[in-house]
Amino acid sequence: MTVNWRNRNSFRGAELLTVSAYGGADIQTGIKEGIANRSYFKLGAQISLSVPRFITPFKIGNTGPFVPKTRFTLGYDFLQRQNSYTLNSIRTVGGYNWKETISKEHQLNPIEVNYVHASSVTDIYRMLAETDATLKKAIEDQFTFGSTYHYTYTNTAQTKKGQYILLSGWS
Repeated sequence: MTVNWRNRNSFRGAELLTVSAYGGADIQTGIKEGIANRSYFKLGAQISLSVPRFITPFKIGNTGPFVPKTRFTLGYDFLQRQNSYTLNSIRTVGGYNWKETISKEHQLNPIEVNYVHASSVTDIYRMLAETDATLKKAIEDQFTFGSTYHYTYTNTAQTKKGQYILLSGWS
């Protein structure tokens, strides 16, 4: 479940401020004794600011009919896996969205940072993780940073009926 709140024109420059809170659960029943329960509970929050122009250290002009956007996001996730561990994650993203044409859209995030920390790891889970590298990786602290680029092409606005194309890819 997700709850969103949006404020348009937040700072009197046509910005869009979005605050989201979400939660979810995956509950498993019928677990045999001795096998770890894989049920989990997740909560999170995110705040995002979208500004209708490029904010860069150098000037970028906009020659098309579509308004480019600069977006800043900060989020937090809490995940508790029953009888195993708890994960806390914080992330931040800074980037740009723009449409080249009605069918071509770009998303460039030069800054993406994510930190994940495991806590409350049970002794049983630690013992299982010693023999399984995948389980061990799940509870290691992780700090990642980098950039992403996402391109989307679609002809749905140009085609009246029949064959539609949607191509989406990222790196």
